[in-house]
Amino acid sequence: MSQYYDAIRVVQKGTKLISKVGKKPLQKENEVLVGIMNNGLFVVAPDVTSNYEFEYFYDAYYNGNWLEMSVYALPKEEIKNCEDLGRVSTKDLTKILEEHPPKTENRF
Repeated sequence: MSQYYDAIRVVQKGTKLISKVGKKPLQKENEVLVGIMNNGLFVVAPDVTSNYEFEYFYDAYYNGNWLEMSVYALPKEEIKNCEDLGRVSTKDLTKILEEHPPKTENRF
């Protein structure tokens, strides 16, 4: 079972990674990868650092269980401050992203 984090803190503190469709972004040492999974109503933030977890959530996205999937990177030390607070409404997260667009980085 996946570890989950606070989606709002992840998008505020993390870096949104851009990679090839269906491919796990390259990961730096001492970094955690977190998926931001959106079903149109709410968002959850599972740890997708392992290949198994990334593939599990990507397959669920590809098969239509999620409308959107983004991957964020955070240092292992920072992720400790992102304790899961449950799911977040898509509306609330969208507002935060509009007010404070995330840092992005290409990781092919």
